[in-house]
Amino acid sequence: MKFCKTGIGVMVFTQIFMLAGALLHAETQSTVNIVAKDGDNFIGASFTYLAAQKISKLRYILVLVPGFNGNGNRFLQHQQWLAFAESTEGAIVACSYKALPEESPDEIKNYVHYAAAQYGSGAALEAAIEQFDAMDPAHSLEDLPLLIYGHSAGGQFAYGFSCYNPKRMIGFAAAKGGYYYPEPITGTYQVPGLLVSGEQDLARRRKEIRSLFESHRKQGAPWCWMEDEFGHGTASTLGVILPYFRELLRLRLATDSKSLKAISKNDGVTVDLKTKKLRIDKAATAGNELGVESGFLPSVNVFDLWALQDVGKRKYIEHSEKTDKK
Repeated sequence: MKFCKTGIGVMVFTQIFMLAGALLHAETQSTVNIVAKDGDNFIGASFTYLAAQKISKLRYILVLVPGFNGNGNRFLQHQQWLAFAESTEGAIVACSYKALPEESPDEIKNYVHYAAAQYGSGAALEAAIEQFDAMDPAHSLEDLPLLIYGHSAGGQFAYGFSCYNPKRMIGFAAAKGGYYYPEPITGTYQVPGLLVSGEQDLARRRKEIRSLFESHRKQGAPWCWMEDEFGHGTASTLGVILPYFRELLRLRLATDSKSLKAISKNDGVTVDLKTKKLRIDKAATAGNELGVESGFLPSVNVFDLWALQDVGKRKYIEHSEKTDKK
């Protein structure tokens, strides 16, 4: 194991090891700990990097962010994430943020959460990636685009990064987040996103997720909304999220892997959220033409998986009926 200091507030640990289980390939794993600067929206952050040695050239970085103050290294125990990254020639960066203290839950909107990436947490992630690039002689990470998945507060960060550096994002999936703090910038509306809520989750979370989806879909964002029949857990959603990510990589990654192709009118499919059917008469990025009743998905295959998982049709109709009666 090699240990070195790489700058103020940063420590890096690097090792080569063999993964147990299905992936018996040599991996490079490094950990960077970053101490927040004055004004940052977190106390400290730890990032763990994983890349298969068998991949000669990385195409992108898969960023995984857990719930509030959670340890992102738990993702590295999931064979689904490891297999996905290796099969798509991606590195993994698992994130662990520690939030600023708050006096009471009622004051959660009165301070800057680490989900708001433009206030320090996004720069911390990019600084860690720079350190990983220096530590891994086998791979170049410079300017590689990011595909971000987050659960709960991690989902809030996934969206938040699109308000910080959308030009670097392939897309994101935000599963069951609560508050979405950042204000979108112009490029935010070009980043594909899948927002997931849970039928049995807290009502305020479901409301926040739906409100965020509607406000951005009105601006033409290539987003889709999905609601499963469960609570705050996410195990059931990976059957949609992983194929969704795979198709985004197909649509957006250019040959050089450092430039991203924009979603065009000929890409993907438009979903009618009320009928749960495809709208073949509208461009996939129609946005306002179908308003908040539509969503974007990158392929018919992903639509089929989404339709099996989503119970949002029932909830969407119930919501619409209640609104009509007012």
